[in-house]
Amino acid sequence: MAGLNESGTGFKTPSLATSLGTLLKQVGMLCISVWIRSQEKQKQTFAEDFVKLLTEDYGTTINRAALETQAKNKRQSKIVLPLKEDIQKLQRHLRDSLRANYAILNENFCQTAWLQLAETALLSIQLFNRRRAGEIERILVDDLSSFEKIDEKSIGEAFQNFTIEEKQAAQKYTLLRHRSQAGVSRQNPYLFGIPGILKGDYKYLSACRLMRKFAYECGAKQPGTLRGTVLRKHVATMCANFNLQDSEVADLASFMGHADKIHKEIYRQPILTREILHISKLLEAVQGDNDADSDIDSDENEENEPAAANLLLMANAAGFAGQPKREE
Repeated sequence: MAGLNESGTGFKTPSLATSLGTLLKQVGMLCISVWIRSQEKQKQTFAEDFVKLLTEDYGTTINRAALETQAKNKRQSKIVLPLKEDIQKLQRHLRDSLRANYAILNENFCQTAWLQLAETALLSIQLFNRRRAGEIERILVDDLSSFEKIDEKSIGEAFQNFTIEEKQAAQKYTLLRHRSQAGVSRQNPYLFGIPGILKGDYKYLSACRLMRKFAYECGAKQPGTLRGTVLRKHVATMCANFNLQDSEVADLASFMGHADKIHKEIYRQPILTREILHISKLLEAVQGDNDADSDIDSDENEENEPAAANLLLMANAAGFAGQPKREE
C-alpha cells in the first residue's frame, strides 16, 4: 500500500507507512477488547501477541525506513519562494483594481465592478495576512460584529500607506450595501458570498482560484510561486533573517494558525547561505581554527573559510545534516 521499493529501504508514500502502524495497533487493541467481552481467551492471547510484536518491530523496520525516505525527499525537494518584486506586482495590481472598481461603484451599481471589488478585497486580505485560503474565504458576516478594534491613532500608524479611496472602497464592500442588488441571498452567511448554492451550501468566492487568476494577470515573473501555501512559507522563511525571539516566533505562528514546531519544520525553509556561513564558522571554532594561539596565520584562515563552507555544503547535500537518528 505504501509502495515499498525492491530493496526494502524506502517507500513511495512514507507517511502512509507510518500511519498504518498506528492503525494496525488500534485494530489489534479493538480486537482484544472484543474478545475479552466474548471471553475468547485464545483469540485474545493471539491479538495481544500481535500488538506486542507490532510495537517492538514496527519502529525499527517500517518506521525507520519511512522516516529516512521522508528525510531524503525533504532534502531533494526544492521549494521556490516568490520573488519580492512579484509580490509587489500583485499588490499593486490589486490596489489598481480596487481603485478602479470603487470609482465605478461610486457612480452607480455595476454587477461586474461589485464582483471584482469583492475579489480584490478577499485576495488583498489573504496577501497581507498570509492566512489559509479557506479561513479567509469563509469569513462570516457575523464576524464583523465581533472583531476586536484598536484606537484610530494606532490604525493610522499601521496603515498610513493606504489611501482614503482604498479605505472607503473596503468599507463600501464590508458594509454589504450592494449584496441584495448583486443577487446574494439574505441567508448567505459569508462575507464574500456570491449568488447561488453549491452542494447544499451558499456559494462564496474561492481564494485559491483568485490567487491563480491574479498571479498571471499582474505580470509576475514566476506566477506559479504566488500561491497561498508558498506565501505562508515565504513569510516564515523571511522572518528567520530577523532573528526573532522565541516569543515573537510563537506569536507569528499563532497568528498564522499553526504550532511553533510546524512553523519551524514545515513552513520555514532553509536559507542556504545563512546556514553555511553561520554553521561553518561554528564548526571551525570548535576545531580551534580561530584560536588566538593557533600557528596558522590569518591569511591561511581566510583561504580555508571557503573550503570549510564547501565541506559543509557537500555534507548537507549528501544528507548528513538532518539525517534521522538510527537506533543502535
